[in-house]
Amino acid sequence: MKRKLLQFPYPLYIFTAFIFIYGCTKIDTTTIGSGILPVVDNINTFEESYDVITKNYTDKESDSSYVFAADAHILGHLDDPIFGKTQANLYFQVTPPTYPFSYVKSKDSLLLDSAVLVVKFAAVYGDSLAKQKINVFRVTDKAFKKTINSSDTSKFYRINEDVTYDNGDLLGSAFVSPAEIRSRRKINYKKDSIVSNQLRIRLNDNFGRTFLDQNGAGVFLNDTTYRNFFKGFALVPEASAGGNALMYFLTSADTKLMLYHQVIKTDGTKDTTVQAFSFGNFSINANYVTRDRSSGEVASHLDNNIPDNLMYLQGTPGTYARVTMPGLENLSNRIIHRAELVMKQIWAGPQKIEDDLFPGQYVYPEVFNTDSGKITSADTLIYTPALSGIYTSDFFYYVGGGRTDSLDASGHVIGKYNLNLTRYIQGIITRKFKNYPLQLTIPYRPFRFSYNNPFITPYSPLGAGRLKAGGGSNAQYKMYLRIIYSKIQ
Repeated sequence: MKRKLLQFPYPLYIFTAFIFIYGCTKIDTTTIGSGILPVVDNINTFEESYDVITKNYTDKESDSSYVFAADAHILGHLDDPIFGKTQANLYFQVTPPTYPFSYVKSKDSLLLDSAVLVVKFAAVYGDSLAKQKINVFRVTDKAFKKTINSSDTSKFYRINEDVTYDNGDLLGSAFVSPAEIRSRRKINYKKDSIVSNQLRIRLNDNFGRTFLDQNGAGVFLNDTTYRNFFKGFALVPEASAGGNALMYFLTSADTKLMLYHQVIKTDGTKDTTVQAFSFGNFSINANYVTRDRSSGEVASHLDNNIPDNLMYLQGTPGTYARVTMPGLENLSNRIIHRAELVMKQIWAGPQKIEDDLFPGQYVYPEVFNTDSGKITSADTLIYTPALSGIYTSDFFYYVGGGRTDSLDASGHVIGKYNLNLTRYIQGIITRKFKNYPLQLTIPYRPFRFSYNNPFITPYSPLGAGRLKAGGGSNAQYKMYLRIIYSKIQ
């Protein structure tokens, strides 16, 4: 079973957001701690299964998630037969290495060879072999000035905030596949220049020349004068030009504008060199991501508030399912040793699409309070007001259903999820918690549990992960609640 989200040697919190792609075999959450579970003998310990009701909805809240400078940004066009189309535009600014800045020679001594935009590649979700066209334009949005050096989230861009650019001023294009971007190749600067994991787009010479011509003109004096001259790049995929993948890029110092040029020395000879304008601490970034599910199978299953025998989960910006577990509030007093919501992926095919558009690593349960309309954690190990810092990935995996792989009746590899609800169900029985519906998602930044802290590390890559699974009324892939318990005498 292939997993195509490429790993990359960057900070651990970014790395962990992608490492899950290669892990096809995980520990079965049903067997964790099985050594301390009592044997089900139907005398002292019992096992029962309960029906559930499933409904599918659009997760409008996830449309306003944040993408920060250090996060992997997505770019590309994706067409999924189950979930429809996705378009992701990338906007960012590059800046001089310092202010004030000047070239080593006057503009009359600088001869442009080429201007190349370099964007650091990280991973791919989708078809890594299909080529797609990426166009580069100039950002014209006067509001493109939010800062990354702030704890005020109003100064960050959300994924549903677009940026204005001049689509009549095409600076350059590239028609490449993710596999080509990832590969090692030589470039013409220096004999031994080998690069890999770089999207390199040749920009027109007029644009490159304008950067050289600003030397001594006051444009590079400070941040304000530079932003008035150049606000940033807009990278926009051309949906009609092929491709079927979301590509992940890093807005870091390795993402830059490279001005290859010759310098005329005092003796009249020429020396070839390069000047880089990089994405830095004060650069602006935005990632605009849109979903159009009207062409997907999921369209007729969303937002109708009707019980469904199928469940559809899509990563951020995504969809969610509400699962009702009727009758739990009427259970007799008992000790819950293990309670889990069990679900299985439905293989839809063809195999290449299943390999390229793999299911999410996690399915995460939250509680939908039908009285207040608010979402809370299903387990205090994830979030408690007195211990806001207790939210960690270990507890997330404990409650969230980590995917394990199994085979369906036709021999296809499918994902199975066991969501640990032990403490939640025990609270309904012994503490008389209200039996609210669960809300299931493939989470990106599930920050609702930590005082709406948006800086929580992503747990699933933006835009990645999709799951079609059986609902509570599905005969072959039935979702159900499993409880192992002992009676209290």
